[in-house]
Amino acid sequence: MPGRHVTDHQMRLYMKYRQTDTLPVAAAKASFASTAYRLEKDRRLPSQKKGARGKISSEWARFRHPALSACVFLILGIAQ
Repeated sequence: MPGRHVTDHQMRLYMKYRQTDTLPVAAAKASFASTAYRLEKDRRLPSQKKGARGKISSEWARFRHPALSACVFLILGIAQ
């Protein structure tokens, strides 16, 4: 998704405004709008969510082939 990430401070503001305002109004007051419906599903703070990097790198490690690694090392001139 393009744009800036929602900060913990914005999320706390959103949760505070959500107690009295509707979802679009609370999101606008917290300075974000398009992600409000997604944030309603998972109300954890952004700092508490695990990033996708760990999952991608673990999947890459599971599916990579030893011959492919050897070719990359050969091309880059790195000794194994």
